[in-house]
Amino acid sequence: MQHQIIYFCYEKEYINYYLCSHVDCWNNLLLQKGKPANYVLADTITLGNTTNMDVVEYDTTMHFVGCIPIILDLDKDGQDDIKLKYDNIGSMIMDGEWVKIRCLHDDIELLGEDIEENIYKHRDTTISVWSSGGVSVDVITVYTNCGKIADDDILESTNSWFKLTDCDESVQMSTNDNFKVYDNALYRDDIWYDSPMPYYSSNDTDYYDVTRYVYQCTNFPENEVRYIGFKLTKDEISRLGWLKLELLPGYQIVDTKLLETAIQK
Repeated sequence: MQHQIIYFCYEKEYINYYLCSHVDCWNNLLLQKGKPANYVLADTITLGNTTNMDVVEYDTTMHFVGCIPIILDLDKDGQDDIKLKYDNIGSMIMDGEWVKIRCLHDDIELLGEDIEENIYKHRDTTISVWSSGGVSVDVITVYTNCGKIADDDILESTNSWFKLTDCDESVQMSTNDNFKVYDNALYRDDIWYDSPMPYYSSNDTDYYDVTRYVYQCTNFPENEVRYIGFKLTKDEISRLGWLKLELLPGYQIVDTKLLETAIQK
């Protein structure tokens, strides 16, 4: 008995299935899309080069006040892939805002690098004298990833984490680069913690605890158009692409302006 080879052809955009007895099934499908037979997705792209890319242009700015998240379906298959949003970790005694980017499922990954981040601890004080004659002393502790503020600062910890790569135009990106599912900050504002009550009082002097977290040295830069590379893998086929955006000065924290998305055709 002679066995027949069966080919299943799946075309992502239109969700059509074909059952054929010859590989011409796939070739015919490619021709319908205006591609040559035996077309294979390139495993390397150049950011900003729109050849063989599906490009969507935007003029969308996300503001901290009244924020509406930006949700993107990059390949237009009906499944959302990426969310841009603001997080406010503020309370009565703590304040700080983040711009976050989140992969909405495991098939979408962002380009980055594994880094070792040193967190240093710095101590300082400020003294205020009130008209009533009272004195308040703020004992300030600063944790920062920006290096030492003073020579006697202490290395508090070393953190291993995955940092997004903010890319220039014309950077080449390959499917073999370092991609991971990401749900973290794109931009972190300083975070403050102020004790509402003095932790110690002596005569007319009150001592307050103030903690500040300064993690801006791994932020995406402001006032620069940057690219975030991604890899979207479905049915064992990986497609490369990018988000093009700019962080602009805004109220309390930067505004996030989305300019463009692109994905391999």
